[in-house]
This record gives sequence, structure tokens and C-alpha cells, in this order.
Amino acid sequence: MPKKPVNINNLDDETLKSLAIVGQKIKELRVSKGLTQKALGEKSGVSHQYILLIEIGTQNVTIGILKRISDALEVPFYSILPDEWLTGGLDEYVLKLFDKQSSYIKKEFADSSMTVSILDDMWKKFDEARGMIDKAQRALGDILERVKSGK
Repeated sequence: MPKKPVNINNLDDETLKSLAIVGQKIKELRVSKGLTQKALGEKSGVSHQYILLIEIGTQNVTIGILKRISDALEVPFYSILPDEWLTGGLDEYVLKLFDKQSSYIKKEFADSSMTVSILDDMWKKFDEARGMIDKAQRALGDILERVKSGK
């Protein structure tokens, strides 16, 4: 059964901004390589209509599709991600998502004695993930700087 498309009207402003940045980066890379949307679609196995929607920031896109597009563009995956994700913004973004999720759990399972235990475990996992994100962001930031400087 085909997946139902995500209604971007339900996405928060930060996510919409990220979609627009990703779309713009893909468009800039595609144009710099002399590819049309149709040619990129053929190389990536993604329809040119879908490429158009991604480029104009009106399509929520999966990591798998982004990977296929970056491979077709012959660029590293991270080069189509928003720079702030690579230099500190991802941690903040993940924290906001986690806060939303924990608020939902508290609301939906307020009467459950397991709720506190579940949230404690989630916060511990988030702290572990935050440490890994910090390390990855530093490494990606270094790579981004080297790429920008041509080294």
C-alpha cells in the first residue's frame, strides 16, 4: 500500500525552513553540474516532478531519497543538508522534537506509572545521543570548512 504524502501544512516553521534550504542546495548543485530536473531524476531514480517539489521546498523528503539524489549529483550526502545542522543546530532541532514527543507521552499516558520511567530512559538516551551529535557535528564542521577552503 503506498504511503500517504505528508501534508507540509502540518510541519513547523523550522522544518519548512530546512526543507527550503535542502531544496535550494539540491537545485544549486544540479544547475552547477549542468543537469535538468529530468536528467537528475533519471540518474537518481526519482521522478522529475518530485525533484521539482523538493527544490521548491514543498515536499517532505526521506533520507533515502536525499541519499539517492546526492549520489546522482556525485556529492557527499552532508553537502545537501543545512549548514546549521552541521555546526550546532541539529542538537537544538532534536531537542525540540524530543520535547514534543515527551509532552505527547505525558499527555497521552498521564495516568500510567510507567510514564516517568519511560521519560527518564528517553532523557538518558537523548543525553547519550547529544554527546554523539556533538562529536559528529564537530567532525562535520571540520569537513565542511575543509571543503569550503578547498583542502
